[in-house]
This record gives sequence, structure tokens and C-alpha cells, in this order.
Amino acid sequence: MTQILKDTSVSALTKAIWENILGFALIMQRWPRAELHDENGITWAITDIPFPLFNVVFRTQLDAARLKTVIEKITGEAQKRQVPILWEVWPSAKPRDLAEHLEKHGFVASGKPPGMALDLNQLHEDAPPVPGLTIQRVETSEDMQAFMQAWGAGYETPEFVTEPMKDFFQHAPENKLFSYLARKDGQPVATSQVLFHAGIAGLYSVATVPEARRQGIGTQIVLAALREARSLGYRVSILHSSKMGLNLYRTLGFREYFKFARYVRTPEEVK
Repeated sequence: MTQILKDTSVSALTKAIWENILGFALIMQRWPRAELHDENGITWAITDIPFPLFNVVFRTQLDAARLKTVIEKITGEAQKRQVPILWEVWPSAKPRDLAEHLEKHGFVASGKPPGMALDLNQLHEDAPPVPGLTIQRVETSEDMQAFMQAWGAGYETPEFVTEPMKDFFQHAPENKLFSYLARKDGQPVATSQVLFHAGIAGLYSVATVPEARRQGIGTQIVLAALREARSLGYRVSILHSSKMGLNLYRTLGFREYFKFARYVRTPEEVK
């Protein structure tokens, strides 16, 4: 059993923010539609699905001498499958000029989200309730279908993404990924997930359908997830915030510790 992180120093939280993401690599390892490569200094996964979230470089700790060969191997595999690749560049990434090398190989910058963390003992919980709102942990296939309905609408993703993503979530190890669904007046309106990995509770998949935004629903579904993580003994939660969610997370007590970079390379058109 992974030891729960109790250290809330800046260095410990900074490390935790990027380490938690490797829990998704473990799900990739279990998912029949993905190939996970966990090699010396590099962890990456690839599928045949043409969407960046399914084809990801999670960790880069390479000597400069090996970098070009590794980049060409990964981009070559993506080109063969005609899928885009998402390469996440964390503050811990090596070599330090990784981003420059990615740009030379056709990768394009795709945002710099902040990595944030919260001591769950300092969670701000005074948000008012939302009338007609119920929140539950997803337990049944019917719940998961409703979860994906709200997730897809909240992220505005096409069906070719939501269907395999549903399958991916269902391959998580038992008690490692909890999914939460909010309904308002019986209708699915918001989602959140907690990934338990590296001794912390990572917050992901926070989405609200467009017509239900700005009503406090996102705050409530995040609170439900974080309260359960705390009840299980977890001390630290982390997340990688979008621009839309930044104020919400700050209000709940999350602090920004760094920004990381995302780079995407789309396959060249096959002649």
C-alpha cells in the first residue's frame, strides 16, 4: 500500500503535483487499447485513437545525447498510426532545454497550466448549497453512462473521444480512481474524479455542462470529492488547472506551485 503523503513542504508538494499523473500511466498499462512504454528515463503511451489525451509522454528524464533518438522514435510511431502526441514538460524534465528540441521536431506549444496543491486540512468549505443538486460516487454502469454524458458535454468532446475514455476509466485499478456525478433536478450536470497515486489525491475531470455553469455546481462537486479523499486519510490534493477553473480552486484554498508546458504534434498528412 502506498504511504500517504503528510509532508506539505514546498519541495514535497512540487514533486507530488507531477508524480500523481503517473497513475494514469498505470491505467494505460492495463488498458487493451494502449501500449505503455516505461523505459530508461521516459514514460509514454500510444493508441490508435486520434486525440492527444490518448497518446501522451508522461515523464522525460533523458541525457541530451539520447533525446533526438527518443523523440524520433515516438514521433515516428505516432506518424505511422496517424495520431497526435501530447508531450508534457514538467519542471523536473531533463534535459532542461527539452521544449526547444520538441519545437524543432514539429511540436507546438499548447498552454502552460499551473500545478496546484492543497493541504486538505485547510480546505475552504463554506460554499452555499445548490438547490436541487445531488452528488454521488459512480458505482454502476448506468451511473458511468450518465457521468460520461456530462463529462463529454462539459469538455465539449466528440463521441469518438468519450466512448474510449469511458473504457479507459473503467480499467483503473480498484479503489484508485473515484468518479463523482452531480445531478440537478435529476439531470447529469457535472463531474469530477480523484486519482489516488503517489500518496496523494489528484483532482481531475472537473467539468460542468454549459447550461449549468455559474451556479456553484462545480464548487460542490469538487468539495464532495475532496471531502471523501480527506475522510480516507489523505492529506494532500493536487490538480492542473484550466483558466476556467483557476478562481474556483483558489477560493477552495489551492495554491499554485509552478507552471508546466504542454506540447502537441499532429501527424503529417500521408501522401
